[in-house]
Amino acid sequence: MLDKLDGWIWLDGKMVEWKKSTVHTLTQTIHYGSGIFEGERLYNGKIFKEKEHNDRLFYSADLIGMNLPYSKEELLEARRQVVADNNLQDAYIRPHAWYGPDGMSISSENHSVHVAIAGWKWTNYYDENSPGLRLNIARWKRPASDCSPSSGKIVGNYVIATMAVNEAKSKGFDDSLMLDYRGLVAEATVSNLFFVKNGEIITPIADCFLDGITRQTVLEIATKLNIKCTEKKVLPAELFDADEVFVCGTAIEIQPVISIEENTFEKGPITRQIKNEYEKITNS
Repeated sequence: MLDKLDGWIWLDGKMVEWKKSTVHTLTQTIHYGSGIFEGERLYNGKIFKEKEHNDRLFYSADLIGMNLPYSKEELLEARRQVVADNNLQDAYIRPHAWYGPDGMSISSENHSVHVAIAGWKWTNYYDENSPGLRLNIARWKRPASDCSPSSGKIVGNYVIATMAVNEAKSKGFDDSLMLDYRGLVAEATVSNLFFVKNGEIITPIADCFLDGITRQTVLEIATKLNIKCTEKKVLPAELFDADEVFVCGTAIEIQPVISIEENTFEKGPITRQIKNEYEKITNS
Protein backbone atom coordinates (compact mmCIF):
# COMPACT_ATOMS: atom_id res chain seq x y z
CA MET A 1 0.00 0.00 0.00
CA LEU A 2 1.55 3.28 -1.10
CA ASP A 3 0.16 5.22 1.86
CA LYS A 4 2.07 2.94 4.24
CA LEU A 5 5.51 3.77 2.85
CA ASP A 6 8.02 5.91 4.70
CA GLY A 7 9.90 8.84 3.26
CA TRP A 8 9.35 12.39 2.09
CA ILE A 9 7.08 13.96 -0.51
CA TRP A 10 7.51 17.41 -2.03
CA LEU A 11 4.17 19.16 -1.51
CA ASP A 12 3.53 22.78 -2.46
CA GLY A 13 7.15 23.79 -2.06
CA LYS A 14 7.97 21.87 1.12
CA MET A 15 9.17 18.39 1.97
CA VAL A 16 6.56 16.69 4.17
CA GLU A 17 6.51 13.29 5.82
CA TRP A 18 5.08 10.61 3.54
CA LYS A 19 2.08 9.78 5.71
CA LYS A 20 1.19 13.46 6.16
CA SER A 21 0.87 14.12 2.43
CA THR A 22 -2.93 14.25 2.19
CA VAL A 23 -5.69 16.20 0.43
CA HIS A 24 -9.19 17.21 1.50
CA THR A 25 -12.12 15.00 0.46
CA LEU A 26 -13.79 17.95 -1.29
CA THR A 27 -10.82 18.63 -3.53
CA GLN A 28 -12.19 19.68 -6.93
CA THR A 29 -10.01 17.28 -8.90
CA ILE A 30 -11.21 14.24 -6.92
CA HIS A 31 -14.76 14.98 -8.04
CA TYR A 32 -14.21 16.10 -11.64
CA GLY A 33 -10.91 14.60 -12.82
CA SER A 34 -9.36 17.98 -13.60
CA GLY A 35 -5.79 17.15 -12.66
CA ILE A 36 -2.56 16.36 -14.47
CA PHE A 37 0.35 14.04 -13.78
CA GLU A 38 3.54 12.48 -15.07
CA GLY A 39 5.09 9.04 -14.66
CA GLU A 40 8.90 9.00 -14.69
CA ARG A 41 11.62 6.43 -14.06
CA LEU A 42 14.80 6.92 -12.12
CA TYR A 43 17.72 4.73 -13.21
CA ASN A 44 20.98 4.79 -11.27
CA GLY A 45 19.98 8.04 -9.60
CA LYS A 46 19.02 9.85 -12.83
CA ILE A 47 15.51 10.53 -14.16
CA PHE A 48 15.24 9.26 -17.73
CA LYS A 49 14.26 12.08 -20.10
CA GLU A 50 13.36 14.39 -17.22
CA LYS A 51 13.15 17.47 -19.46
CA GLU A 52 10.67 15.80 -21.80
CA HIS A 53 8.51 14.70 -18.88
CA ASN A 54 8.68 18.13 -17.26
CA ASP A 55 7.79 19.86 -20.52
CA ARG A 56 4.80 17.54 -20.95
CA LEU A 57 3.61 18.29 -17.41
CA PHE A 58 3.46 21.98 -18.28
CA TYR A 59 1.86 21.19 -21.65
CA SER A 60 -0.86 19.17 -19.88
CA ALA A 61 -1.45 22.07 -17.50
CA ASP A 62 -1.86 24.48 -20.43
CA LEU A 63 -4.23 22.03 -22.10
CA ILE A 64 -6.70 22.19 -19.21
CA GLY A 65 -6.09 25.85 -18.43
CA MET A 66 -4.21 25.19 -15.19
CA ASN A 67 -1.60 27.74 -14.14
CA LEU A 68 1.13 25.90 -12.27
CA PRO A 69 2.51 28.11 -9.46
CA TYR A 70 6.11 26.99 -10.07
CA SER A 71 8.58 27.36 -12.92
CA LYS A 72 9.95 24.45 -14.92
CA GLU A 73 13.31 24.77 -13.20
CA GLU A 74 11.70 24.81 -9.75
CA LEU A 75 9.90 21.54 -10.45
CA LEU A 76 13.05 19.95 -11.87
CA GLU A 77 14.86 20.92 -8.68
CA ALA A 78 11.96 19.57 -6.61
CA ARG A 79 12.33 16.19 -8.30
CA ARG A 80 16.03 16.15 -7.44
CA GLN A 81 15.22 16.98 -3.83
CA VAL A 82 12.77 14.06 -3.68
CA VAL A 83 15.44 11.73 -5.07
CA ALA A 84 18.08 12.97 -2.63
CA ASP A 85 15.93 13.09 0.51
CA ASN A 86 14.60 9.58 -0.11
CA ASN A 87 18.03 8.21 -1.08
CA LEU A 88 16.65 6.77 -4.32
CA GLN A 89 18.61 5.03 -7.06
CA ASP A 90 16.04 3.04 -9.05
CA ALA A 91 12.59 4.44 -8.57
CA TYR A 92 9.30 5.67 -9.95
CA ILE A 93 8.70 9.43 -9.80
CA ARG A 94 5.16 10.82 -9.83
CA PRO A 95 4.65 14.59 -10.19
CA HIS A 96 1.02 15.67 -10.20
CA ALA A 97 -1.10 18.79 -9.85
CA TRP A 98 -4.70 19.34 -8.83
CA TYR A 99 -7.28 21.96 -7.94
CA GLY A 100 -8.06 22.50 -4.27
CA PRO A 101 -11.33 22.40 -2.27
CA ASP A 102 -12.28 26.02 -2.91
CA GLY A 103 -15.87 25.38 -3.94
CA MET A 104 -18.12 22.63 -5.29
CA SER A 105 -18.22 23.63 -8.94
CA ILE A 106 -17.35 21.98 -12.23
CA SER A 107 -15.52 25.20 -13.10
CA SER A 108 -11.96 25.41 -11.82
CA GLU A 109 -12.03 29.21 -11.90
CA ASN A 110 -10.72 30.71 -8.65
CA HIS A 111 -9.53 27.33 -7.39
CA SER A 112 -6.08 27.01 -5.87
CA VAL A 113 -3.54 24.82 -7.66
CA HIS A 114 -1.48 22.32 -5.69
CA VAL A 115 1.57 20.35 -6.82
CA ALA A 116 3.22 17.27 -5.33
CA ILE A 117 6.11 15.03 -6.33
CA ALA A 118 6.57 11.58 -4.85
CA GLY A 119 9.23 8.97 -5.51
CA TRP A 120 9.61 5.38 -4.33
CA LYS A 121 11.74 2.35 -5.03
CA TRP A 122 10.76 0.49 -8.19
CA THR A 123 12.11 -2.48 -10.08
CA ASN A 124 9.73 -4.24 -12.48
CA TYR A 125 6.05 -3.63 -13.21
CA TYR A 126 5.61 -7.20 -14.43
CA ASP A 127 7.42 -10.36 -13.33
CA GLU A 128 10.72 -10.37 -15.23
CA ASN A 129 10.28 -14.12 -15.82
CA SER A 130 6.88 -13.65 -17.48
CA PRO A 131 6.79 -14.98 -21.06
CA GLY A 132 4.72 -12.00 -22.16
CA LEU A 133 1.36 -10.29 -21.83
CA ARG A 134 -2.05 -11.68 -22.69
CA LEU A 135 -4.54 -9.07 -23.89
CA ASN A 136 -8.23 -9.09 -24.55
CA ILE A 137 -10.00 -6.50 -26.71
CA ALA A 138 -11.68 -3.82 -24.63
CA ARG A 139 -15.28 -2.95 -25.26
CA TRP A 140 -14.43 0.65 -24.39
CA LYS A 141 -13.08 2.80 -27.22
CA ARG A 142 -10.59 5.65 -27.36
CA PRO A 143 -12.59 8.79 -28.24
CA ALA A 144 -11.71 11.36 -30.89
CA SER A 145 -9.17 13.99 -29.83
CA ASP A 146 -11.80 16.73 -30.12
CA CYS A 147 -13.90 14.85 -27.57
CA SER A 148 -11.15 14.05 -25.09
CA PRO A 149 -7.70 15.72 -25.30
CA SER A 150 -5.30 12.80 -25.67
CA SER A 151 -2.02 14.67 -26.07
CA GLY A 152 -1.57 15.33 -22.34
CA LYS A 153 -1.66 13.26 -19.18
CA ILE A 154 -4.98 14.39 -17.75
CA VAL A 155 -6.52 12.54 -14.82
CA GLY A 156 -10.06 12.28 -16.20
CA ASN A 157 -8.90 10.61 -19.42
CA TYR A 158 -7.80 7.50 -17.55
CA VAL A 159 -11.16 6.27 -16.29
CA ILE A 160 -11.68 4.38 -19.58
CA ALA A 161 -8.34 2.63 -19.09
CA THR A 162 -9.24 1.68 -15.51
CA MET A 163 -12.57 0.23 -16.63
CA ALA A 164 -10.93 -1.69 -19.47
CA VAL A 165 -8.07 -3.21 -17.48
CA ASN A 166 -10.32 -4.14 -14.56
CA GLU A 167 -12.58 -6.03 -16.94
CA ALA A 168 -9.59 -7.71 -18.59
CA LYS A 169 -8.13 -8.87 -15.29
CA SER A 170 -11.51 -10.21 -14.16
CA LYS A 171 -11.38 -12.49 -17.23
CA GLY A 172 -7.81 -13.68 -16.61
CA PHE A 173 -5.97 -11.34 -19.00
CA ASP A 174 -3.07 -9.03 -18.14
CA ASP A 175 -4.32 -5.96 -20.00
CA SER A 176 -6.59 -4.79 -22.81
CA LEU A 177 -6.04 -3.78 -26.40
CA MET A 178 -8.05 -0.64 -27.00
CA LEU A 179 -9.51 0.28 -30.36
CA ASP A 180 -10.43 3.84 -31.20
CA TYR A 181 -13.78 5.37 -32.09
CA ARG A 182 -13.22 4.34 -35.75
CA GLY A 183 -12.51 0.70 -34.91
CA LEU A 184 -8.77 1.12 -35.58
CA VAL A 185 -6.06 -0.22 -33.28
CA ALA A 186 -5.05 2.38 -30.68
CA GLU A 187 -2.98 1.13 -27.74
CA ALA A 188 -3.10 -0.91 -24.55
CA THR A 189 -4.66 0.76 -21.52
CA VAL A 190 -1.58 2.71 -20.42
CA SER A 191 1.06 1.68 -22.95
CA ASN A 192 1.70 2.22 -26.65
CA LEU A 193 1.64 -0.71 -29.04
CA PHE A 194 4.01 -1.85 -31.80
CA PHE A 195 4.02 -4.93 -33.98
CA VAL A 196 6.44 -6.53 -36.40
CA LYS A 197 5.65 -7.95 -39.83
CA ASN A 198 8.34 -9.22 -42.21
CA GLY A 199 11.05 -7.36 -40.33
CA GLU A 200 9.22 -4.01 -40.30
CA ILE A 201 8.01 -2.33 -37.11
CA ILE A 202 4.53 -0.81 -37.38
CA THR A 203 2.70 1.36 -34.85
CA PRO A 204 -0.65 3.16 -34.98
CA ILE A 205 -0.71 6.91 -35.59
CA ALA A 206 -1.11 8.67 -32.24
CA ASP A 207 -4.01 10.92 -33.22
CA CYS A 208 -6.43 9.97 -30.42
CA PHE A 209 -4.16 8.53 -27.75
CA LEU A 210 -1.01 9.67 -25.96
CA ASP A 211 2.17 9.80 -28.02
CA GLY A 212 4.21 8.46 -25.13
CA ILE A 213 7.79 9.43 -24.38
CA THR A 214 8.75 5.74 -24.39
CA ARG A 215 6.99 5.39 -27.75
CA GLN A 216 9.12 8.21 -29.11
CA THR A 217 12.21 6.50 -27.67
CA VAL A 218 11.32 3.24 -29.43
CA LEU A 219 11.04 5.10 -32.74
CA GLU A 220 14.49 6.60 -32.10
CA ILE A 221 15.90 3.16 -31.30
CA ALA A 222 14.45 1.66 -34.48
CA THR A 223 16.12 4.39 -36.53
CA LYS A 224 19.43 3.82 -34.72
CA LEU A 225 19.24 0.07 -35.40
CA ASN A 226 18.29 0.63 -39.07
CA ILE A 227 14.97 -1.14 -38.60
CA LYS A 228 12.21 0.17 -40.85
CA CYS A 229 9.44 1.67 -38.74
CA THR A 230 6.09 2.90 -40.05
CA GLU A 231 3.33 4.88 -38.34
CA LYS A 232 -0.01 4.16 -39.99
CA LYS A 233 -3.68 3.46 -39.42
CA VAL A 234 -3.99 -0.18 -38.37
CA LEU A 235 -7.01 -2.45 -38.63
CA PRO A 236 -7.31 -5.25 -36.05
CA ALA A 237 -6.93 -7.95 -38.72
CA GLU A 238 -3.51 -6.56 -39.70
CA LEU A 239 -2.36 -6.64 -36.08
CA PHE A 240 -3.58 -10.20 -35.60
CA ASP A 241 -1.42 -11.27 -38.56
CA ALA A 242 1.76 -9.88 -36.95
CA ASP A 243 4.93 -11.88 -36.34
CA GLU A 244 5.68 -10.08 -33.05
CA VAL A 245 3.78 -7.64 -30.83
CA PHE A 246 5.09 -5.54 -27.97
CA VAL A 247 3.94 -2.64 -25.81
CA CYS A 248 5.96 0.10 -24.16
CA GLY A 249 5.62 2.68 -21.43
CA THR A 250 7.59 4.39 -18.69
CA ALA A 251 6.38 2.03 -15.97
CA ILE A 252 6.38 -1.22 -17.95
CA GLU A 253 9.35 -0.41 -20.23
CA ILE A 254 9.28 -2.89 -23.18
CA GLN A 255 7.00 -5.90 -22.81
CA PRO A 256 6.27 -8.62 -25.39
CA VAL A 257 2.67 -9.57 -26.08
CA ILE A 258 2.08 -13.29 -26.55
CA SER A 259 -1.66 -13.20 -27.27
CA ILE A 260 -4.59 -10.95 -28.10
CA GLU A 261 -7.76 -12.93 -27.50
CA GLU A 262 -7.17 -16.18 -29.44
CA ASN A 263 -4.38 -14.74 -31.64
CA THR A 264 -0.90 -15.80 -30.48
CA PHE A 265 2.56 -14.35 -31.12
CA GLU A 266 6.19 -15.23 -30.47
CA LYS A 267 8.63 -13.12 -28.50
CA GLY A 268 10.79 -12.51 -31.53
CA PRO A 269 14.23 -11.11 -32.31
CA ILE A 270 13.18 -7.53 -33.07
CA THR A 271 11.33 -7.21 -29.77
CA ARG A 272 14.47 -8.46 -28.03
CA GLN A 273 16.64 -5.96 -29.93
CA ILE A 274 14.40 -3.05 -28.97
CA LYS A 275 14.18 -4.20 -25.36
CA ASN A 276 17.94 -4.70 -25.03
CA GLU A 277 18.74 -1.32 -26.56
CA TYR A 278 16.18 0.41 -24.35
CA GLU A 279 17.79 -1.14 -21.26
CA LYS A 280 21.21 0.05 -22.44
CA ILE A 281 19.96 3.60 -22.91
CA THR A 282 18.14 3.84 -19.60
CA ASN A 283 21.06 2.42 -17.65
CA SER A 284 23.81 4.38 -19.39
